[in-house]
Amino acid sequence: LFSTGVTFFLINVISAVVLVAVFLLSWSLTLACMLPLIFAMIATIGTLNVMGRPLDIPGLMLSIIVFGIGIDYSIFFVRSYQRFGTLNHPSFSQIRMAVFLSAVTTLFGFGAMWEADHSLLQSTGITAFLGIGYSMIGTFFILPPVLGHIEKRRQKRVIDGGTLQERVLNRYRYMEAYPRLFARFKLRLDPMFPEMERMFRSVGDIKTILDIGTGYGVPASWLLERFTGARLHGIEPSPERVRIAAMAVGDRGLIAQGQAPAIPAADDPVDVSTMIDMVHFLTDEDFTETLNRLRERTRAGGRLIIRASVLPKRRLPWAWWYLNLILQLSRIPAYYRPVHQVQSMLAQSGFQVEHTLASGCDEELVWLVARKA
Repeated sequence: LFSTGVTFFLINVISAVVLVAVFLLSWSLTLACMLPLIFAMIATIGTLNVMGRPLDIPGLMLSIIVFGIGIDYSIFFVRSYQRFGTLNHPSFSQIRMAVFLSAVTTLFGFGAMWEADHSLLQSTGITAFLGIGYSMIGTFFILPPVLGHIEKRRQKRVIDGGTLQERVLNRYRYMEAYPRLFARFKLRLDPMFPEMERMFRSVGDIKTILDIGTGYGVPASWLLERFTGARLHGIEPSPERVRIAAMAVGDRGLIAQGQAPAIPAADDPVDVSTMIDMVHFLTDEDFTETLNRLRERTRAGGRLIIRASVLPKRRLPWAWWYLNLILQLSRIPAYYRPVHQVQSMLAQSGFQVEHTLASGCDEELVWLVARKA
């Protein structure tokens, strides 16, 4: 029976490690989640030996439950770190208090069994009380320094990272799985980044950047790594994407929630403005108003870079059909324009189009590089 309990416990531990690893997609954060549990198991067994109470079958069977409860505390802390990017965020104090109250009420429940007359109940109460108590101690006193070390290592990688792409990815390291994977596949599959490198090859020092429709902030992060002295001001309608982009940009800029024709405020004249893959969400009136406001903020000779989704000319534009179907199912209106209409609207707003280039293999994505006239 004892060997069966050990087998069940090991299956529980292995399953929990695999599940957490798949969910977090980070071995560093997975190990951080497990450290309080490792401490709790060692401390509980050690305390039981000091008390002269070897781990018995009831205690071993209950350890499966204790492990499951204890790992919850670690997951709450780690997920809070992923969401807020720091343990000093004001919202984290509420999560810390919730974990503390949950642990204390559980300790009261099992602690009441400590003085039970029945040996089975007493053994259950002692083992559970020690296991959950040590799990709480490990979560509150071991996990925060470990997460702090992980964050310092991430910041060092952002500063000292290798290639431009690696430095961009380091800005998303240890975030939630989806934005981290989004940034990785965006950099790998989207042709915009080598294309932008060619566009900016002869561009001098850039100080101020406006980004309209920031999304998750991958192009914004690329621009900040490309121009190390620049500050970026972005705007994005989705609050979730604003949160992610703000974490990625860090102290190099500010991402506000809003939608064009509103544009983010900038203290200095703008050197470069970008509108990437978002022009087709604007009506003609909103697009014109956005261009006029950008022209007012842009310094003489400043650039406006647009990647527009235009009406397809190919016979079977499968990618365009797929993306348009998603918009239709989401009931998001789209206003596709031919290239010459976008060029005309830019000229009417005081921008001189210098280059018009296809993006990637699809004819439905077009770069328009303009300069303030």
